[in-house]
Amino acid sequence: MSRHLRISATFAATLVALVAVLALAGCGSSASMSSSPAATQGGTASGAPTTYAGQAQAILSQVGTTAGALPDAIAGLSKKPDATWLASGTKLNEAATQLGKEAASLAALTPPTALRPVQDAVVKGLKAMQTKVNLLSGLLFEESADEATANSPIQTQVDKMKAQVQALSTKLSGALGSQ
Repeated sequence: MSRHLRISATFAATLVALVAVLALAGCGSSASMSSSPAATQGGTASGAPTTYAGQAQAILSQVGTTAGALPDAIAGLSKKPDATWLASGTKLNEAATQLGKEAASLAALTPPTALRPVQDAVVKGLKAMQTKVNLLSGLLFEESADEATANSPIQTQVDKMKAQVQALSTKLSGALGSQ
């Protein structure tokens, strides 16, 4: 019985020391930490933004980079299906995947109440853009020139997607600036 009490006392002392260390580590910080996966995105492991605005801006910066990569994904695309279509399809698929990750990271954040509707609209818009980019990517993989260009030239479609993604990013950035 005495051995059991010593182990319990040791465990309790270790637990108290751990709580004290954690409390000291949190001292001096006025920002609250987030447990979302986005909390570590947009900065170094030790310098990641810890406020909602900082985390959101970091993600929006990534969204801007992804939007900027859309036209590059189809650079050199020939008018008729060939190997450039497969390469562009791959790059668009990667951009779509990235948009999905960015939407998920943004959705994982807990915004101030007033920003919730704006964040939700931006997340929904990013997911819709992910779907559009995926669809175009699929048409390029299938080398379906008629379907890929049915509504407008591919370059025009990609430019429009880029503008829409940037508008979504600007929408939340503007809302963050007004807070």
